[in-house]
Amino acid sequence: MGRWPTKSACRIVRGDYPPGTILPNEAKWSETFNVSRSAVREAIKMLMAKSLLASRPKIGSWVEPKERWNLLDRDVLAWYATAPDREVFLKTVQEFRHIIEPEATAFAAMRRSDEQMAEISQACREMGQATSLQERTRADTRFHLAILRASGNDLLVPLGVLIGSALDHLFAFTTRRSSDDLQHAQKLHEAIEKNIRLQRPDRRAAMPCASCSPTPMTVSDGRGGSGLGSRAFRSSASCHPSVASDRRR
Repeated sequence: MGRWPTKSACRIVRGDYPPGTILPNEAKWSETFNVSRSAVREAIKMLMAKSLLASRPKIGSWVEPKERWNLLDRDVLAWYATAPDREVFLKTVQEFRHIIEPEATAFAAMRRSDEQMAEISQACREMGQATSLQERTRADTRFHLAILRASGNDLLVPLGVLIGSALDHLFAFTTRRSSDDLQHAQKLHEAIEKNIRLQRPDRRAAMPCASCSPTPMTVSDGRGGSGLGSRAFRSSASCHPSVASDRRR
């Protein structure tokens, strides 16, 4: 995607042009960004396809309400996750994961194939063997996406885009992650892998486990400080009741 569509989209997402704002005409956009009018038209079409903009003859293009934005689109997620209120966005994604992933994990335990189990197990091992936080984050993403695929529900798989984007951007804004945190998170992931491998679903998995320990992560607000302060994100893995019960065994 070209730089100009990205710049214009970021301006929309960060609130430079609030919902309902009528955008400058093609000539003004072309002059402001030093691009051709045909490039402006193509960019507007692209942003309309992602539901950020709407357009009508004699009116022009305007910014759509945020609830209409296609947040399952990778580009929109990337723009949204770099907006000034990205901490709110990332927290929202984590809450979404708490709703979806526990039940998906239970379904995976019942439905996974041997090949899918191998994929989950490999991703879990690679998390433990990673030599950098970036490598670990990539393996973590593969782990959770493999579980969604193994759940056997086709509607869950597209949601992996949201989970993958969240993990990528959590890594991008992470300023500190202690070895104790990583070891704790690894044990939780290994417990989930074990439950799926032994085909031990827990029907209570639809509800997060409030008693499980959170996995803290400090997220930068882009100004050198901690955007979340003491508020910690929780890994959806740490809130899976079957994991909690497995740890008590």
